[in-house]
Amino acid sequence: MARGRLRGALVVGALLGLLGAGASAASPEAWSALQAARVLQAVERDPVAAAAAYEVLLDQLAEDHPMRGEALYWLGRARFEAGDAARARAALQRAAAFPRTRPAARAFLGWMSLEERQVKALPYVEGFALGTGALVRGWGRGADDDLRLSEGGLVGAAAWRVAVADGEEDFLALPLAPGAGRLTELSLRARAEGFDALLAVVVVDATGQRFVSPEPLRVRTIEWTELRVDPAALLPEDLVGGGRLDPTAVRRVELVDVTAYHSRARGEHWLFIDELSLR
Repeated sequence: MARGRLRGALVVGALLGLLGAGASAASPEAWSALQAARVLQAVERDPVAAAAAYEVLLDQLAEDHPMRGEALYWLGRARFEAGDAARARAALQRAAAFPRTRPAARAFLGWMSLEERQVKALPYVEGFALGTGALVRGWGRGADDDLRLSEGGLVGAAAWRVAVADGEEDFLALPLAPGAGRLTELSLRARAEGFDALLAVVVVDATGQRFVSPEPLRVRTIEWTELRVDPAALLPEDLVGGGRLDPTAVRRVELVDVTAYHSRARGEHWLFIDELSLR
């Protein structure tokens, strides 16, 4: 591993040469260094050397340099491939602060969370007494802290902040490990704050095929709504090529806020979720 780090540092160091930080940050050498690190990572399959190369390059880039986000993103990927998940997450979180790399960084962080929080066996029951359980915050919009434990009079529920905007949806995901068991029912209690919400339930199987609830489920304000879904009643999202859901091959359950498609309500609101059960 030490040899890999030295190799990566030498490759990028040779490209940057003796240029100062300000000069190299704006030079073709910086771009070449990034591409050299990508070659170490993707072609030569040496993530340790690639990570070292990205680190050398980042030392030369100003904090606000537009290439910095890309270097941080690929550093995170290289660290993950090298087996260092904690430091990979740290680099990807920093990459997510840059608009250009935010979508890719958030998506990879979401994928990491799905892998880490897989439900190993059904039934799975979550009362949210100590945390948000296996739920993963969707990565297309928002931020990780949009999903948290509720406070005040609703202690013991997961609180999900959603910004409803034209043509936009948001989601929470619950990952299942291969062999977790047969999914025959999804149930939960939900309550909205701000305005009524409409949710779609989506189940994703091992092939990536998506099955969705025929009609959106309304979650009301003031009072809790009991939601119960039979996975066998879900319809394939691809009506042309879709088949039937295999209840033993479920890999992910998603709660999708589709309020923007079925309501005139716009702006930020909260969804509270309790007594989540997969059986």
